[in-house]
Amino acid sequence: LKPELLTEVEFGIEAAMFDNRIKLNASYYNRDAKNQIIQRTLDYSTGYGTTFINAGTISNKGIEASLTVTPVRTGDWTWDITGNFTKNTSLVKSLPDGSKSILTAGFSNLGNFAIEGQPLNVIQGTSVPKDPDGNLIISSTGSYEISNDVGVIANPNPNWFGSLISSLSYKSVNFGMQWDYVSGGQIYSYTAATMIGRGVSRD
Repeated sequence: LKPELLTEVEFGIEAAMFDNRIKLNASYYNRDAKNQIIQRTLDYSTGYGTTFINAGTISNKGIEASLTVTPVRTGDWTWDITGNFTKNTSLVKSLPDGSKSILTAGFSNLGNFAIEGQPLNVIQGTSVPKDPDGNLIISSTGSYEISNDVGVIANPNPNWFGSLISSLSYKSVNFGMQWDYVSGGQIYSYTAATMIGRGVSRD
Protein backbone atom coordinates (compact mmCIF):
# COMPACT_ATOMS: atom_id res chain seq x y z
CA LEU A 1 0.00 0.00 0.00
CA LYS A 2 1.03 3.57 -0.69
CA PRO A 3 0.53 6.16 2.06
CA GLU A 4 -2.74 8.08 1.87
CA LEU A 5 -2.12 11.77 1.19
CA LEU A 6 -4.62 14.45 2.21
CA THR A 7 -4.74 17.93 0.74
CA GLU A 8 -7.21 20.33 2.31
CA VAL A 9 -8.20 23.96 2.03
CA GLU A 10 -10.45 25.34 4.76
CA PHE A 11 -11.90 28.75 5.52
CA GLY A 12 -13.70 29.59 8.73
CA ILE A 13 -15.33 32.36 10.71
CA GLU A 14 -15.93 32.71 14.43
CA ALA A 15 -18.02 35.45 16.00
CA ALA A 16 -19.51 36.28 19.39
CA MET A 17 -21.79 39.10 20.49
CA PHE A 18 -23.94 40.35 23.35
CA ASP A 19 -21.48 39.25 26.03
CA ASN A 20 -21.07 35.82 24.38
CA ARG A 21 -24.80 35.13 24.51
CA ILE A 22 -24.73 34.49 20.76
CA LYS A 23 -21.80 32.58 19.23
CA LEU A 24 -21.37 31.57 15.62
CA ASN A 25 -18.83 29.20 14.06
CA ALA A 26 -18.83 28.34 10.36
CA SER A 27 -16.31 26.76 8.01
CA TYR A 28 -15.98 25.58 4.42
CA TYR A 29 -13.57 22.80 3.46
CA ASN A 30 -12.34 21.15 0.28
CA ARG A 31 -10.42 17.94 0.94
CA ASP A 32 -8.77 15.63 -1.59
CA ALA A 33 -7.56 12.18 -0.55
CA LYS A 34 -5.01 10.72 -2.95
CA ASN A 35 -4.33 6.98 -2.76
CA GLN A 36 -7.17 6.73 -0.26
CA ILE A 37 -7.10 3.40 1.54
CA ILE A 38 -10.40 1.51 1.36
CA GLN A 39 -11.49 -2.05 2.01
CA ARG A 40 -12.19 -4.15 -1.10
CA THR A 41 -14.28 -7.33 -1.12
CA LEU A 42 -12.57 -10.43 -2.58
CA ASP A 43 -13.89 -13.66 -4.01
CA TYR A 44 -13.82 -16.20 -1.16
CA SER A 45 -12.11 -18.68 -3.48
CA THR A 46 -8.96 -16.62 -2.89
CA GLY A 47 -9.01 -17.70 0.75
CA TYR A 48 -9.66 -14.15 1.96
CA GLY A 49 -12.80 -12.06 2.33
CA THR A 50 -11.40 -8.55 2.01
CA THR A 51 -8.21 -6.63 1.35
CA PHE A 52 -7.09 -3.02 1.60
CA ILE A 53 -6.15 -1.10 -1.55
CA ASN A 54 -5.36 2.41 -2.70
CA ALA A 55 -8.49 3.72 -4.42
CA GLY A 56 -7.26 6.65 -6.47
CA THR A 57 -8.45 10.17 -5.60
CA ILE A 58 -11.61 10.95 -3.66
CA SER A 59 -12.75 14.47 -2.81
CA ASN A 60 -14.96 15.72 0.00
CA LYS A 61 -16.20 19.27 0.21
CA GLY A 62 -18.79 20.88 2.40
CA ILE A 63 -19.71 23.27 5.15
CA GLU A 64 -20.04 23.02 8.91
CA ALA A 65 -21.87 25.60 11.01
CA SER A 66 -22.75 25.97 14.67
CA LEU A 67 -24.89 28.59 16.41
CA THR A 68 -25.11 28.80 20.20
CA VAL A 69 -27.61 31.03 22.02
CA THR A 70 -27.69 31.58 25.79
CA PRO A 71 -31.19 32.84 26.63
CA VAL A 72 -30.69 32.41 30.39
CA ARG A 73 -27.58 33.32 32.38
CA THR A 74 -28.54 34.55 35.79
CA GLY A 75 -27.42 33.55 39.27
CA ASP A 76 -26.95 29.79 39.40
CA TRP A 77 -28.85 29.14 36.18
CA THR A 78 -27.45 28.84 32.65
CA TRP A 79 -29.30 27.63 29.59
CA ASP A 80 -27.45 27.08 26.29
CA ILE A 81 -29.11 26.09 23.01
CA THR A 82 -26.84 24.94 20.17
CA GLY A 83 -27.76 24.17 16.58
CA ASN A 84 -25.33 22.32 14.30
CA PHE A 85 -25.45 21.90 10.53
CA THR A 86 -23.17 19.77 8.35
CA LYS A 87 -23.29 19.18 4.60
CA ASN A 88 -20.68 17.04 2.82
CA THR A 89 -20.42 16.09 -0.85
CA SER A 90 -18.12 13.25 -1.85
CA LEU A 91 -16.90 12.46 -5.36
CA VAL A 92 -14.71 9.68 -6.71
CA LYS A 93 -12.37 11.56 -9.06
CA SER A 94 -10.18 8.69 -10.18
CA LEU A 95 -9.57 4.99 -9.58
CA PRO A 96 -6.47 2.81 -10.08
CA ASP A 97 -5.53 2.17 -13.71
CA GLY A 98 -7.86 -0.32 -15.36
CA SER A 99 -10.61 -0.02 -12.73
CA LYS A 100 -14.00 1.36 -13.63
CA SER A 101 -15.53 0.52 -10.27
CA ILE A 102 -14.47 -1.05 -6.99
CA LEU A 103 -16.76 -3.13 -4.79
CA THR A 104 -16.37 -1.90 -1.20
CA ALA A 105 -19.14 -3.93 0.48
CA GLY A 106 -21.76 -6.51 -0.50
CA PHE A 107 -21.84 -8.42 -3.76
CA SER A 108 -21.05 -7.69 -7.39
CA ASN A 109 -24.78 -7.58 -8.26
CA LEU A 110 -25.83 -5.68 -5.12
CA GLY A 111 -23.44 -3.70 -2.99
CA ASN A 112 -21.57 -0.48 -2.32
CA PHE A 113 -19.13 0.72 -4.97
CA ALA A 114 -16.54 3.36 -5.65
CA ILE A 115 -17.25 4.55 -9.22
CA GLU A 116 -15.55 7.37 -11.07
CA GLY A 117 -17.77 10.43 -11.27
CA GLN A 118 -20.12 9.16 -8.52
CA PRO A 119 -20.31 9.77 -4.76
CA LEU A 120 -18.36 7.25 -2.71
CA ASN A 121 -20.20 4.03 -1.74
CA VAL A 122 -23.18 4.37 -4.09
CA ILE A 123 -25.37 1.26 -4.23
CA GLN A 124 -25.34 -0.75 -7.46
CA GLY A 125 -27.77 -3.51 -8.27
CA THR A 126 -30.47 -4.69 -10.62
CA SER A 127 -33.66 -2.70 -10.92
CA VAL A 128 -37.26 -3.02 -12.07
CA PRO A 129 -37.89 -1.13 -15.34
CA LYS A 130 -40.89 1.17 -15.64
CA ASP A 131 -43.34 1.83 -18.45
CA PRO A 132 -43.78 5.32 -19.99
CA ASP A 133 -46.33 6.15 -17.27
CA GLY A 134 -43.86 5.36 -14.50
CA ASN A 135 -45.45 2.07 -13.44
CA LEU A 136 -43.27 -0.93 -12.56
CA ILE A 137 -43.41 -3.58 -15.28
CA ILE A 138 -44.96 -6.94 -14.30
CA SER A 139 -43.82 -10.09 -16.09
CA SER A 140 -46.11 -12.82 -17.45
CA THR A 141 -45.53 -14.84 -14.27
CA GLY A 142 -46.96 -12.04 -12.11
CA SER A 143 -43.66 -10.94 -10.59
CA TYR A 144 -41.69 -7.78 -11.28
CA GLU A 145 -39.58 -7.70 -14.43
CA ILE A 146 -35.90 -7.52 -13.41
CA SER A 147 -33.39 -5.79 -15.66
CA ASN A 148 -30.32 -7.73 -16.73
CA ASP A 149 -28.00 -4.77 -16.26
CA VAL A 150 -26.43 -3.72 -12.98
CA GLY A 151 -26.42 0.02 -12.38
CA VAL A 152 -26.52 2.67 -9.69
CA ILE A 153 -29.84 2.41 -7.85
CA ALA A 154 -29.26 4.47 -4.70
CA ASN A 155 -27.00 6.94 -2.92
CA PRO A 156 -26.55 6.23 0.80
CA ASN A 157 -24.83 9.55 1.48
CA PRO A 158 -27.07 12.02 3.38
CA ASN A 159 -27.81 15.45 1.94
CA TRP A 160 -27.06 17.05 5.31
CA PHE A 161 -26.93 16.45 9.06
CA GLY A 162 -28.43 18.62 11.77
CA SER A 163 -28.63 18.59 15.54
CA LEU A 164 -30.18 20.67 18.30
CA ILE A 165 -28.64 20.55 21.78
CA SER A 166 -30.17 21.97 24.94
CA SER A 167 -28.02 22.28 28.07
CA LEU A 168 -29.63 23.58 31.29
CA SER A 169 -27.32 23.99 34.29
CA TYR A 170 -28.04 24.79 37.92
CA LYS A 171 -24.86 25.15 39.97
CA SER A 172 -22.97 21.88 39.29
CA VAL A 173 -26.00 19.96 38.00
CA ASN A 174 -26.56 19.77 34.25
CA PHE A 175 -29.56 18.50 32.30
CA GLY A 176 -28.96 18.01 28.59
CA MET A 177 -31.01 16.87 25.62
CA GLN A 178 -30.03 16.35 21.99
CA TRP A 179 -32.06 15.85 18.82
CA ASP A 180 -30.41 14.66 15.61
CA TYR A 181 -31.76 14.80 12.08
CA VAL A 182 -30.45 13.29 8.84
CA SER A 183 -31.82 14.47 5.50
CA GLY A 184 -31.54 12.10 2.55
CA GLY A 185 -29.45 8.98 2.26
CA GLN A 186 -30.92 5.79 0.81
CA ILE A 187 -30.62 2.21 2.02
CA TYR A 188 -31.45 -1.20 0.59
CA SER A 189 -33.88 -3.06 2.82
CA TYR A 190 -34.08 -6.85 2.39
CA THR A 191 -37.10 -6.86 4.71
CA ALA A 192 -39.03 -4.37 2.57
CA ALA A 193 -38.00 -6.15 -0.65
CA THR A 194 -39.18 -9.52 0.68
CA MET A 195 -42.51 -8.17 1.95
CA ILE A 196 -43.24 -6.37 -1.31
CA GLY A 197 -42.20 -9.42 -3.34
CA ARG A 198 -44.63 -11.59 -1.37
CA GLY A 199 -47.44 -9.06 -1.71
CA VAL A 200 -47.78 -8.40 2.02
CA SER A 201 -46.71 -4.74 1.88
CA ARG A 202 -47.38 -1.73 -0.29
CA ASP A 203 -44.59 -0.28 -2.44
